[in-house]
Amino acid sequence: MIRVVARFVVGAALVGLMAGCSSGGQKPPKVTVPPSAVAGSPTPSPTPTGESVIDASDPKLGIVFTKMPELTGDAASALNGLSVFEVAAWRATTAGKVDPILVLIASPEVLRMVQGQVDGNITRGITIHGTLTVTVNVTSADSTTAVGTSCQDFTRMNYTSAEGTFTAAEGGIVDKYFFDVTLFRPNGGGWIVDTYNRNGTC
Repeated sequence: MIRVVARFVVGAALVGLMAGCSSGGQKPPKVTVPPSAVAGSPTPSPTPTGESVIDASDPKLGIVFTKMPELTGDAASALNGLSVFEVAAWRATTAGKVDPILVLIASPEVLRMVQGQVDGNITRGITIHGTLTVTVNVTSADSTTAVGTSCQDFTRMNYTSAEGTFTAAEGGIVDKYFFDVTLFRPNGGGWIVDTYNRNGTC
């Protein structure tokens, strides 16, 4: 998702990171990776609401979920909604175009943050590829609200620009990023990711 300052969308705001040198003396450009956001409330839409956890891994797309928790009921349903969001956000990141489903499963502010990181990569001429490894969990849930977490590992992520292809580490991403997440489900509909904020590493 060089000895220069690279900027990444990794929390509620842009964070400056010092990146390491790449081979050949080339300077990789700035790259943005999956975002976080604050609250909003779009029109709800269907998301998986089964009472068992669904592994939404898509190796072809380049997203793999690990350590899926054993949850049932509302917690499992919310976790499935969060997983759908993670897949759609990664698809937007790698395709350079916001997946239309995000309009239905993310608050307006979360959607704006996803759009912002996509636009940032397009402006910098960057294409994201490789594999994002994600560990998601829901720590509390009822029929309308849920609290969860997401740990994102960019170890196998790469990006390509006019200067060449670089690893995430060469772009300055050396840690696994931890995010606090809240979701809501109005009127018994699908889960919506309401807030998604970086909170250190995992």
